[in-house]
Amino acid sequence: MRKDPENGQRKKKNRSKKIGFEDTLSITGHLEELRWRLIIIAVALGTGFFICYIFKDPLLHLIQKPLPAEYHELTFIEPAEALFVSLKVSFFAGIIISLPVVIYQVWSFISPGLVKKERRYTLPFVIVATIFFLVGVAFAYFVILPLGLKFLLTFGARYWKPNITVGNYLSFSLKLMFAFGAVFELPLVITFLSMLGIVTPKQLSKNRKYVFLLCFIIGAILTPPDIFTQILMAIPLVVLFEISIVAAKIFEKRKKKKEAEI
Repeated sequence: MRKDPENGQRKKKNRSKKIGFEDTLSITGHLEELRWRLIIIAVALGTGFFICYIFKDPLLHLIQKPLPAEYHELTFIEPAEALFVSLKVSFFAGIIISLPVVIYQVWSFISPGLVKKERRYTLPFVIVATIFFLVGVAFAYFVILPLGLKFLLTFGARYWKPNITVGNYLSFSLKLMFAFGAVFELPLVITFLSMLGIVTPKQLSKNRKYVFLLCFIIGAILTPPDIFTQILMAIPLVVLFEISIVAAKIFEKRKKKKEAEI
């Protein structure tokens, strides 16, 4: 029986149209999911901001504690500066308390691309990522800010009288705390990449000297333009990188052990 060539071509066209429609639907579905997850993140951030703004007074006193006692009386030079400072502090604190929701939404969006075994790490990933960010913020608040401010203000006071505005101090301190919170996620990111097989402990160890140089470059970018705070940023980065190598080795050993058992 002879095949109809026109009928075959018609079937191919219908199949290609169906595939194209499904692909379009899939992309539309991903965009719709992204939209809803962004809405959830925005609602979480807005709720966190509102809650923290109610407690803005203790937060404003808390943010000044790293300053040396003789510089606690900050000034403002613009009429709206005090208001904007209150909003900034509330928003930063709102990010911290809504961080688990933000991390969970980001992870949930990318998790469909992972295998079932990797999806099991959702809850540990959210918990550990939140803890690491908070540890980074706390390290900047309790260690880096007091040391950095004491050095910078003592150095400057030898030549001029410090007259610090609340806006400038807040930009300095929040930028530093957020930067340390972000870089403290390094062990988690590298461990995750190692689990996916993108990087290996051997590669990390081999390129250690380049990473050390990169740590100092990152320290120079993320911190104010003075060598003291740049070094204070670079040293924890180097330590975190070494911790990342150890964590990657542990997961690699577990992976090899399971493969050997199978």
